[in-house]
Amino acid sequence: MANDEVDRRSAILNAAVECFGTLGYYGTSLQRIATMVNLTKPGVLHYVGSKEGLLHAVLDEMYDRETEDVTAGMVRDERPLIAEMWRRTVAVNAKRPELVHMFSTLSAEALNPDHPAHDYFAEREERIVEVAANIRWHVPEGVDAEQVLRSGFAMMDGVQLRWLRVPGRDLNEMWRAARTSSSPCHSGRLSLTMRYLLAPDSFKEAASAQAVAESIRRGVAAGDPGAECRMMPLSDGGEGLTDALVQATGGELRSEHAHDALGRPIITRYGFLGEGGFGTSHDGENPRTAVVELAAASGIERISPADRDPLAASTFGTGELIRAAIDAGAERIVLGLGGSATTDGGTGLARALGHRFLDADDCELPLGGGALPRLARIDDTEVPDDVRNIPIVLACDVTNPLTGTDGADAVFAPQKGANTEQAALLDCGLGRLADAITALNGRKITDKPGAGAAGGTGGGMLGLFNATMRPGIELVLDLLHAREACAWADVVITGEGSIDGQTPYGKVPSGIARLAKSQGKPVIAIGGKVTRDPNVTAALNEAGIVATFGIAPGPAALPELLADTERNVEATCAAIAGLLSVARECSSRPHQ
Repeated sequence: MANDEVDRRSAILNAAVECFGTLGYYGTSLQRIATMVNLTKPGVLHYVGSKEGLLHAVLDEMYDRETEDVTAGMVRDERPLIAEMWRRTVAVNAKRPELVHMFSTLSAEALNPDHPAHDYFAEREERIVEVAANIRWHVPEGVDAEQVLRSGFAMMDGVQLRWLRVPGRDLNEMWRAARTSSSPCHSGRLSLTMRYLLAPDSFKEAASAQAVAESIRRGVAAGDPGAECRMMPLSDGGEGLTDALVQATGGELRSEHAHDALGRPIITRYGFLGEGGFGTSHDGENPRTAVVELAAASGIERISPADRDPLAASTFGTGELIRAAIDAGAERIVLGLGGSATTDGGTGLARALGHRFLDADDCELPLGGGALPRLARIDDTEVPDDVRNIPIVLACDVTNPLTGTDGADAVFAPQKGANTEQAALLDCGLGRLADAITALNGRKITDKPGAGAAGGTGGGMLGLFNATMRPGIELVLDLLHAREACAWADVVITGEGSIDGQTPYGKVPSGIARLAKSQGKPVIAIGGKVTRDPNVTAALNEAGIVATFGIAPGPAALPELLADTERNVEATCAAIAGLLSVARECSSRPHQ
């Protein structure tokens, strides 16, 4: 390889080290690296083959090469000390913080078995230990050298993370202090910083998920000033989905003119995820993903109880938001299905995107679920290809079918103002919609889990669009790389407005708790209202929630409690963090 090509490849690897360290693998695009080194994306691929090839190049050629040189040097020594190997390794790493930052970021990401570096990190320690085990170490009789090596790896990872968090400190000095304080003969203790992942849902009618997370952070800081906090506001697909995902991925909110469920003009919002959201495509790049909440335009909270009209309410405004997102360059849509005022099976949405819903005389039906009993056929000939083909992921936290006793109308229509007669009419309309979809394209949606979500919008989307459905909380946790966040934390604090019988089943607290439990991390949940039903408590414990705390300081009127939500969250979490701090202090004291 010519010198200029060597230099160019080196520049690419150095740019990758910087990006992988600050953005992670998923947050890094080949286009970003190409821009940094003044090449095109194909130009970068010429030198590294693929994004995954680039990943392995920086790990194998840049990070491991120098550490392998340290091990090779120890082989030449007569009965070397293990401590000397660590000292030399630390000295090397102290001079290359960018590489250490990259290594630490990727090692956390790679806890996910689907990560392209998962096998590398899973096998790396074993490879190094295998090599080191063949060295004749100078260790006291009876000491297991392999166990000492493994403990050293664990301690080094921890010390390096602390070093990266506090720029300017001397890694060599930090290592000496940690080695001394961890000695069995040492009378003191190694002071560890408590790391909190703050992952609440919104407290409905009281505070957004972001506001709750901020309040928890302030409380933790008051109860344990030395604690580290990472905020990850969550949503299960309903209210707050757009804000949570855009905030977490460094995305962009956009305002748009649309119509509410009754056809009144409004200005509302949708969002685009930032780089790193929603995994990667086959070429390693991130499709441009827009997030739309059905509630943003077609939500029940936009309609006063006196104005609610379950027969006329339509999802047309949500279709306008999807159209705007596609026009703005969206290559994939995430649609949250919570909080609707509608029971039109998503037909208003579909009409905004080119579908026509016709009666027996081929006349177009008016908007709203009340007209659907007269539906005879669907015409999709005017649906543009960009709408027909775009992947749409439905975030849904219910499994109700489209019709029947557990369907959209029987369960949810009364909440939207429908009486018994209206609910029966709406159920009939959704049945006609299902038949018309089957006649159009052969898809059968009636009994699909989640088809009844958002007044049948789940079913309509599955029947008429390139749509798939996922549990809302699972989708959100994937989008936010929550597995890596849980791996970083010592404890997780979550919460929602009411911790009750629904919480263990698809809600935010149980979703994050199950993920944290799989990694051995405890979860504490807070709520404005907390049930003490032993069956619910058992279900919460099974999910991974080890304790629940109500935030109410005492008896008070509901409006007062709602107004003081953020203050009460802060006070409760200050007490929780203070208690955990005391417990940590007690457990670390040497026994007399």
